[in-house]
Amino acid sequence: MNRDTTVGTALRRAGIAALVIAVVASGAGTATAADSHPGEAFVVDLAADGDAEVTLRLTFDLTTDSEREAFETLRANQTNVNEMRDSFASRLDGVASSAAAETGRQMEITDPTATVRTESDTGVVELSATWTNLAAVDGEQLTLAEPFASDYSPDRQFVVTAPDGYRLSAMPTPDADVAGTLR
Repeated sequence: MNRDTTVGTALRRAGIAALVIAVVASGAGTATAADSHPGEAFVVDLAADGDAEVTLRLTFDLTTDSEREAFETLRANQTNVNEMRDSFASRLDGVASSAAAETGRQMEITDPTATVRTESDTGVVELSATWTNLAAVDGEQLTLAEPFASDYSPDRQFVVTAPDGYRLSAMPTPDADVAGTLR
Protein backbone atom coordinates (compact mmCIF):
# COMPACT_ATOMS: atom_id res chain seq x y z
CA MET A 1 0.00 0.00 0.00
CA ASN A 2 1.50 3.37 -0.89
CA ARG A 3 1.68 6.32 1.49
CA ASP A 4 -1.23 8.23 -0.10
CA THR A 5 -3.50 5.19 0.04
CA THR A 6 -2.53 4.40 3.63
CA VAL A 7 -3.03 7.98 4.80
CA GLY A 8 -6.24 8.26 2.78
CA THR A 9 -7.58 5.17 4.54
CA ALA A 10 -6.75 6.64 7.94
CA LEU A 11 -8.35 9.96 7.00
CA ARG A 12 -11.50 8.20 5.74
CA ARG A 13 -11.71 6.19 8.97
CA ALA A 14 -11.40 9.39 10.99
CA GLY A 15 -13.88 11.23 8.80
CA ILE A 16 -16.41 8.45 9.04
CA ALA A 17 -15.81 8.15 12.76
CA ALA A 18 -16.24 11.90 13.23
CA LEU A 19 -19.71 11.58 11.79
CA VAL A 20 -20.81 9.13 14.46
CA ILE A 21 -22.27 11.93 16.53
CA ALA A 22 -24.67 12.74 13.70
CA VAL A 23 -25.66 9.18 12.85
CA VAL A 24 -28.79 7.52 14.17
CA ALA A 25 -29.27 3.79 14.47
CA SER A 26 -30.14 2.27 11.13
CA GLY A 27 -30.07 -1.37 12.13
CA ALA A 28 -27.94 -2.20 9.08
CA GLY A 29 -25.12 -4.68 9.61
CA THR A 30 -24.00 -6.36 12.78
CA ALA A 31 -20.25 -5.76 12.84
CA THR A 32 -19.04 -2.53 14.38
CA ALA A 33 -15.76 -0.67 14.49
CA ALA A 34 -15.57 -1.61 18.17
CA ASP A 35 -15.58 -5.29 17.17
CA SER A 36 -12.60 -4.94 14.84
CA HIS A 37 -10.85 -2.14 16.77
CA PRO A 38 -11.26 -2.62 20.53
CA GLY A 39 -10.52 0.49 22.54
CA GLU A 40 -12.07 2.81 19.97
CA ALA A 41 -14.54 5.21 21.51
CA PHE A 42 -16.35 8.47 21.15
CA VAL A 43 -15.97 10.19 24.52
CA VAL A 44 -17.92 13.15 25.90
CA ASP A 45 -16.29 14.47 29.08
CA LEU A 46 -18.82 16.95 30.52
CA ALA A 47 -18.00 20.01 32.61
CA ALA A 48 -20.40 21.57 35.13
CA ASP A 49 -20.93 24.59 32.85
CA GLY A 50 -22.31 22.40 30.01
CA ASP A 51 -19.13 22.48 27.95
CA ALA A 52 -17.48 19.18 27.03
CA GLU A 53 -14.19 17.81 25.83
CA VAL A 54 -15.18 15.56 22.93
CA THR A 55 -12.66 12.92 21.86
CA LEU A 56 -12.69 10.41 19.06
CA ARG A 57 -10.28 7.57 19.85
CA LEU A 58 -9.14 5.48 16.86
CA THR A 59 -6.94 2.41 17.25
CA PHE A 60 -4.61 0.42 15.02
CA ASP A 61 -3.59 -3.20 15.68
CA LEU A 62 0.20 -2.96 15.44
CA THR A 63 0.55 -6.75 15.26
CA THR A 64 -0.80 -6.71 11.69
CA ASP A 65 1.39 -5.48 8.85
CA SER A 66 -1.24 -3.35 7.12
CA GLU A 67 -2.41 -1.52 10.24
CA ARG A 68 1.15 -1.04 11.52
CA GLU A 69 2.13 0.44 8.15
CA ALA A 70 -0.93 2.72 8.10
CA PHE A 71 -0.24 3.91 11.65
CA GLU A 72 3.48 4.50 11.09
CA THR A 73 2.78 6.40 7.86
CA LEU A 74 0.25 8.59 9.65
CA ARG A 75 2.50 9.18 12.65
CA ALA A 76 5.39 10.20 10.38
CA ASN A 77 3.39 12.87 8.56
CA GLN A 78 2.28 15.76 10.79
CA THR A 79 0.51 17.39 7.84
CA ASN A 80 -1.86 14.42 7.62
CA VAL A 81 -2.39 14.38 11.38
CA ASN A 82 -3.26 18.09 11.19
CA GLU A 83 -5.69 17.36 8.32
CA MET A 84 -7.41 14.72 10.45
CA ARG A 85 -7.66 17.17 13.36
CA ASP A 86 -9.06 19.91 11.14
CA SER A 87 -11.52 17.55 9.44
CA PHE A 88 -12.74 16.31 12.84
CA ALA A 89 -13.22 19.89 14.08
CA SER A 90 -14.99 20.89 10.86
CA ARG A 91 -17.40 17.97 11.08
CA LEU A 92 -18.08 18.66 14.77
CA ASP A 93 -18.66 22.31 13.90
CA GLY A 94 -21.35 21.31 11.38
CA VAL A 95 -23.06 19.08 13.93
CA ALA A 96 -22.76 21.78 16.61
CA SER A 97 -24.40 24.31 14.27
CA SER A 98 -27.31 21.96 13.67
CA ALA A 99 -27.64 21.16 17.38
CA ALA A 100 -27.51 24.89 18.22
CA ALA A 101 -30.37 25.55 15.80
CA GLU A 102 -32.34 22.66 17.34
CA THR A 103 -31.78 23.71 20.97
CA GLY A 104 -31.54 27.50 20.73
CA ARG A 105 -28.20 27.41 22.59
CA GLN A 106 -25.08 29.02 21.17
CA MET A 107 -22.54 26.24 20.53
CA GLU A 108 -18.97 26.40 19.34
CA ILE A 109 -16.13 23.98 18.62
CA THR A 110 -12.73 25.26 19.79
CA ASP A 111 -9.21 24.09 20.58
CA PRO A 112 -9.01 21.00 18.32
CA THR A 113 -6.05 18.72 19.00
CA ALA A 114 -4.66 15.47 17.65
CA THR A 115 -2.37 13.07 19.45
CA VAL A 116 -0.70 9.98 18.02
CA ARG A 117 0.91 7.46 20.35
CA THR A 118 1.40 3.77 21.01
CA GLU A 119 0.08 1.68 23.90
CA SER A 120 1.72 -1.77 23.80
CA ASP A 121 0.65 -3.34 20.50
CA THR A 122 -1.91 -0.64 19.73
CA GLY A 123 -1.49 2.59 17.82
CA VAL A 124 -3.80 5.30 19.15
CA VAL A 125 -5.01 8.45 17.43
CA GLU A 126 -7.10 10.82 19.54
CA LEU A 127 -8.90 13.74 17.96
CA SER A 128 -10.32 16.16 20.53
CA ALA A 129 -12.05 19.51 20.74
CA THR A 130 -13.94 21.59 23.25
CA TRP A 131 -17.68 21.83 22.52
CA THR A 132 -19.19 24.83 24.32
CA ASN A 133 -22.76 24.54 25.61
CA LEU A 134 -23.16 20.91 24.53
CA ALA A 135 -25.28 20.15 27.61
CA ALA A 136 -28.16 22.32 28.80
CA VAL A 137 -27.63 23.68 32.32
CA ASP A 138 -30.54 24.14 34.73
CA GLY A 139 -29.16 24.96 38.16
CA GLU A 140 -27.06 21.95 39.09
CA GLN A 141 -28.64 19.68 36.46
CA LEU A 142 -27.03 19.00 33.08
CA THR A 143 -29.04 17.56 30.20
CA LEU A 144 -27.17 16.05 27.29
CA ALA A 145 -29.69 15.50 24.50
CA GLU A 146 -29.03 16.94 21.07
CA PRO A 147 -27.40 15.87 18.88
CA PHE A 148 -27.63 12.49 20.64
CA ALA A 149 -31.37 12.29 21.31
CA SER A 150 -32.68 10.53 18.21
CA ASP A 151 -31.93 6.82 18.76
CA TYR A 152 -28.22 7.60 18.73
CA SER A 153 -26.12 4.47 18.28
CA PRO A 154 -22.48 5.05 17.25
CA ASP A 155 -20.46 2.39 15.50
CA ARG A 156 -18.04 2.34 18.44
CA GLN A 157 -18.28 2.63 22.18
CA PHE A 158 -19.97 5.88 23.27
CA VAL A 159 -18.71 7.13 26.64
CA VAL A 160 -20.13 10.00 28.71
CA THR A 161 -18.27 11.16 31.82
CA ALA A 162 -19.95 13.43 34.38
CA PRO A 163 -18.25 16.32 36.16
CA ASP A 164 -17.00 15.59 39.69
CA GLY A 165 -19.88 15.41 42.15
CA TYR A 166 -22.51 14.72 39.48
CA ARG A 167 -24.59 11.56 39.10
CA LEU A 168 -25.52 10.28 35.63
CA SER A 169 -28.76 8.77 34.42
CA ALA A 170 -29.56 7.82 30.85
CA MET A 171 -32.23 6.50 28.54
CA PRO A 172 -31.86 3.96 27.06
CA THR A 173 -30.03 2.12 29.79
CA PRO A 174 -26.26 2.15 29.15
CA ASP A 175 -24.17 -1.03 28.97
CA ALA A 176 -22.10 0.12 31.95
CA ASP A 177 -22.44 2.80 34.64
CA VAL A 178 -19.27 3.03 36.72
CA ALA A 179 -18.14 5.92 38.90
CA GLY A 180 -19.65 8.79 36.90
CA THR A 181 -19.03 7.26 33.48
CA LEU A 182 -21.66 5.76 31.19
CA ARG A 183 -20.67 3.38 28.41
